[in-house]
Amino acid sequence: MVDEGLKQEIRELLGRSAKKDELRRMLAKVAGIEPDESGTTGSQSEYSQCVSIFLAEYESVTGIKYSFTGRDGKALKELMSKLKSAAKPGAGSVVDNFGFLIRHLPEWYRKNAYSLTVINNNFNVIVNLIRGEYGKQQQITDYEQRTARDFFGIR
Repeated sequence: MVDEGLKQEIRELLGRSAKKDELRRMLAKVAGIEPDESGTTGSQSEYSQCVSIFLAEYESVTGIKYSFTGRDGKALKELMSKLKSAAKPGAGSVVDNFGFLIRHLPEWYRKNAYSLTVINNNFNVIVNLIRGEYGKQQQITDYEQRTARDFFGIR
């Protein structure tokens, strides 16, 4: 049984154009599911996590917001597929490997061609450049070392 307070909230949502976020919260409330702090009832998909990683890193490097388009979405899905197929067993998640790839993107790509479509189209070249450069870096974390070893084949 739905209590009167909840019925009233539902009537209010039905009486106007409700936002998706409001509808999700109401659905969770009716179902008795506690939404997490972001207001959603489930974790982000791998795709959404990769989008967030890229957008944050792009803005951090360039100081401007990235204009994400359908072409970028297609390129990201292809990149994720390449990362999945190239990964060795136990090499970590696609999200971890994508984050490593974006954070260690060669400087030339960061300055001259910082887009998902370019990164996707030059995936093999970029991975080989990272392999060559990564061995020269002095301070790395254990996590980065494992990712570099397991996915990128760097010792």
